[in-house]
Amino acid sequence: MKILPILIIPFLFWGCSSLQSKENKFLHELSDIYTWIDLMPGGTPSFHMTGRLDIYSIDDVIIPYVSSMNIVVTQNGRTLFEFTPVYEYSTKKKDGVTAHLFSFHTLKRLPVTKLDIEKDISIKCIFLIGDVEYSTVKDSIIINKVY
Repeated sequence: MKILPILIIPFLFWGCSSLQSKENKFLHELSDIYTWIDLMPGGTPSFHMTGRLDIYSIDDVIIPYVSSMNIVVTQNGRTLFEFTPVYEYSTKKKDGVTAHLFSFHTLKRLPVTKLDIEKDISIKCIFLIGDVEYSTVKDSIIINKVY
């Protein structure tokens, strides 16, 4: 009789853990990042960027609304820019996976002061889904120059 409870208890925990793993079951990444420095004559150099936050989910998992998004640009571990981008939402579905796509860009010219335009940068996207904060990072981003 003691063997039966020992066999049942692991199945109870296994069932509970599978229910918990369905919560927040999605992947996220940054894609299509393009950065440039405007070096056109007649103005001061300025930093610009476009990109996309991709959040992938299985069809039965609903992704709540992304309530805020912030971008942090770093170089050699030093924060250069921190801003709230303008972003637009779109979605694509394929083979039971939904891609929630948030295309973003800088709202205004960001003055170049501490940036070494010859070195790569890192981009960190911090975003809220419901009350939970998530982040994703993309390293080794080349800065393009526009003359």
